[in-house]
Amino acid sequence: MKHIILLKSIILLTLFLGCETTKEMNSILYEDAENGLSPDWHTVSGGQYPYIIKAYNGSDYCVNLPVHWTTPTYNPHEYYLTLNNEEGASILELDVGGTGMVIPHYLLGVTIDTEYGLRTLAWDSFYNHSHIDPSYTEHASGSATMVFPSPIELVRGYNYEETTTWSHFKVDIEAYLRHFEPDNRLLSVKRFIATGGNLDNISLSQR
Repeated sequence: MKHIILLKSIILLTLFLGCETTKEMNSILYEDAENGLSPDWHTVSGGQYPYIIKAYNGSDYCVNLPVHWTTPTYNPHEYYLTLNNEEGASILELDVGGTGMVIPHYLLGVTIDTEYGLRTLAWDSFYNHSHIDPSYTEHASGSATMVFPSPIELVRGYNYEETTTWSHFKVDIEAYLRHFEPDNRLLSVKRFIATGGNLDNISLSQR
């Protein structure tokens, strides 16, 4: 009987470890800010740089991307985090918040390589607030930009969301890509892009 119980325990442990291994292999964490800022962050425009601040979300730290609208219609700040994921990952996840500061509109997105060429997909709460339908812009280079309402509220303060609230952002990149291009296919995720926000635990995983 002891041998049977031991064998069952070994089988259960093997299954548990196998599940954990699969989970780790299928999910890649690119930034959690716990051991300093990733060197893969870059500033595209705006003259500001990502930096680490206290998170207040269960983690110790998060990344702050400064955002400042210089006019009512123009935010010059843009940043990106190099991903270069060619492992078939389609699920983008991260936490957004929530540190007691008001945060105006900003967008989150990705630059991806597809069978049709480069595509930029972005999600913006402004589309939610203004009841704007998803938009598609094709460029002379053959690339295209797609902007969608955000699946969660990104703004903090301004009567939209409490300034201390953290939320989990999760999108299926390929599913959104096929909203406009149903026959296209995701090949790789090149960059995570953002125009502001307090961000934590940025990861990609497979479906």
